[in-house]
Amino acid sequence: MDRNKYIYRVGKSRPIFVAASGRRIARANLPAHLAHLAVPPAWTDVELVTNPRAKIWATGHDEAGRKQYIYNPTFRAKREAEKFDRIILFAEQLSPLRVTTRRHLALEDLCRERVLACMVRLLDRAYFRVGNREYACENKTYGLTTLRSRHLKIRGDSIIFEFIGKHDVEQKHVVADKKLAEILRELSEVPGYHIFSYFTKAGDKVDVASEHLNEYIRELIGEEFSAKDFRTWAGTLIAATTLADKSEPEDEKARAHNIVLAVEQVASKLGNTPAVARSSYIDPRVFEFYGENVTIGAFMRKNVRAHERLLKRELNLKELALWRMLKSA
Repeated sequence: MDRNKYIYRVGKSRPIFVAASGRRIARANLPAHLAHLAVPPAWTDVELVTNPRAKIWATGHDEAGRKQYIYNPTFRAKREAEKFDRIILFAEQLSPLRVTTRRHLALEDLCRERVLACMVRLLDRAYFRVGNREYACENKTYGLTTLRSRHLKIRGDSIIFEFIGKHDVEQKHVVADKKLAEILRELSEVPGYHIFSYFTKAGDKVDVASEHLNEYIRELIGEEFSAKDFRTWAGTLIAATTLADKSEPEDEKARAHNIVLAVEQVASKLGNTPAVARSSYIDPRVFEFYGENVTIGAFMRKNVRAHERLLKRELNLKELALWRMLKSA
């Protein structure tokens, strides 16, 4: 049962605030956590939560009619911290995941495991958003599970995806992979708009949705993981690699400049704004280490310890170095 009390924002250009009882509330008398809350003026049906400890402080509908949320910063910070704590565990699961998906890619026909393994390898290699059918229908913006045949070109072993992603950002992903090219050629011959579909043992065709892909990922590496973890790992790895490639900064200004360049590189690869890339896709420990002039270069030793042997089978040197660095924090 929802026990929160609400204040409603009425109007756009000169909004007023009204309690559930109908009593008008002056902006100056709003609770402290709501007084300067940046709720977009274009939102309609705005509800403000009076409890400062609530997980959500405001809801409303944007211009496209989608329900949007503004979260309590404390909750957001906790959730982000949990996500970045999980990244070490995710890195440790990449080796078994890659081994299993390689085995599934070797299967015949367009069965569930083979098609979903193809998609997981694409997440791993090209950092796609998973996609949302509602966004695809309403906004004509796409992610991996909602890509259409027109978004795909195959040239030899090279696979090219070109489409409009979230926030209307143009996306181009190029992946060179003989096995994936083979499977995508088979998929392109299946009638229908969507690229990714598989066939059940009974012969029924299933268009892959985000829940199918996330279910497969969880079967392979655990309930706590999803397609989003690939982007967090990728963003952190790109940032760490970019900083490792720079010479040691001479001063704080040079250090800050290099961090900006690393964030911009992540934003470019993931199709985000720099602000979102930094807050949501780069483990802050990478920048904390860099503040002490430490990068993954310091962890790129060739000798492999016993407990690292399974990781070394599938992680490249930079991935293994990043895992070591984060593990040492």
